[in-house]
Amino acid sequence: MTQQVYVDDKAIPDEDSLWRRVKSINFDEALNRKRPSTAEFEDSVDGSPMSCVWTEFHLASGLTMDDFLTGHERFGVVSFPVALARQLGFSIQKDPLPECPAHVLVAGNKTKSARKRLSRECKVLIETSFG
Repeated sequence: MTQQVYVDDKAIPDEDSLWRRVKSINFDEALNRKRPSTAEFEDSVDGSPMSCVWTEFHLASGLTMDDFLTGHERFGVVSFPVALARQLGFSIQKDPLPECPAHVLVAGNKTKSARKRLSRECKVLIETSFG
């Protein structure tokens, strides 16, 4: 079986950010703020890379946060810089979908330390309504 190769798309600037839908946001006593679980930054169960949206392209396309959450209304949303993903060794590759032209894949080894850093450094934009 041939393994998919993901190439980092340098057309996506380091200064931009990525949105990710999450189910689990908890209060972190050490940080004194809410943050998502590190499990929220794992690849998909089917083995495909972590799915995100390139925020600036999404908004420039005339789409909104509500559009991003369509069909996923109970999910929360976090944001993290493209630069952080690249610092952690991940590649960002465009993967446009009909309903989401700004969809990207974040490919690379999601070690526990990398997921922890994403969890700690991301910004919670919308809290989840999952219990």
